Amino acid sequence: KLNKLALVMLISLIGFFKPLYLAPVLWFLFYTLSFGSRVKKLYLTLTVLIISIITFVYVMLAYQSEFSSFLNVFHRNFSIAGELTRVGNVWTSVGQFFTDAVGGMFIAFIGPTISEAFEHKKLFPFFIEGVFSLFIIIYLIIKGATKNGNLYVHSFFMLMGGVLLFFLAQYPLGYFNPGSALRYKQSFQPFLFVMLFYFAYGKSVRDSLKSRRDNNVR
Repeated sequence: KLNKLALVMLISLIGFFKPLYLAPVLWFLFYTLSFGSRVKKLYLTLTVLIISIITFVYVMLAYQSEFSSFLNVFHRNFSIAGELTRVGNVWTSVGQFFTDAVGGMFIAFIGPTISEAFEHKKLFPFFIEGVFSLFIIIYLIIKGATKNGNLYVHSFFMLMGGVLLFFLAQYPLGYFNPGSALRYKQSFQPFLFVMLFYFAYGKSVRDSLKSRRDNNVR
């Protein structure tokens, strides 16, 4: 009961202080709870996918005008006088927001683009770090979803979905300015790495520790 209470308090604090990241945190929580489920993982994957699509479509239709008005002025949060502000990046519609998100999520995570890194040499180390971090995340997703050489669809879908939700939350904060991207991604990047390392290596570490304890007992 104490652990469950602590978990509820943790999620409540995240929802209060970092509501943008509540969705991916709940996503990973659901994935963790699904480990002991007797329901076939394929059914879980399809259920989560259907619920996610229905929720997304409902929210878009219910709040389309509010969302559109918000996006039209969001770029004003970033000063056009800023040295690194991408002045040309403006969302004129909800459709453009999601179209730009295909590449914009990764730009917002990495920080500076390659052209910005070469133009401003001080950004080059951050560009390298962002690309390197992205490759580590991809590796950990594949590692966490693979067992005995087999890729498990449910695990891959849940891990990739959680990462993309984090990237989508970061997208509007880091799309307009690489400095903002570098600053805001520190709010979730450590947590994301810890979670992915847990899913990728947690079981093998526990098995190794258990084996050592058994050997010591013998």
